[in-house]
Amino acid sequence: MRSTPASWPKPVCERYNFLVGEEWITLDIPHPILKKLELNKGKEITFPVYLAPKVLIREEVCKGITLENESEIFLQKPLTIGGLEEEW
Repeated sequence: MRSTPASWPKPVCERYNFLVGEEWITLDIPHPILKKLELNKGKEITFPVYLAPKVLIREEVCKGITLENESEIFLQKPLTIGGLEEEW
């Protein structure tokens, strides 16, 4: 999803929507953080995501909350060992 104005030469974030409790939030993940988290641009996140509480109270910018660093998010990715997958 494009999260920057169309007039900009290229997007700087990927935009994701998550259900938190009974409320939907829009989270913008800047490309440098996306890379550190080993996520692919334009791909859905298909595993559980946990956000630091301070992220949820942050003021929205352009109708989205922007991560400031990778420590504000935890991704519960499947662990792959020799072709076997296990959930941690």
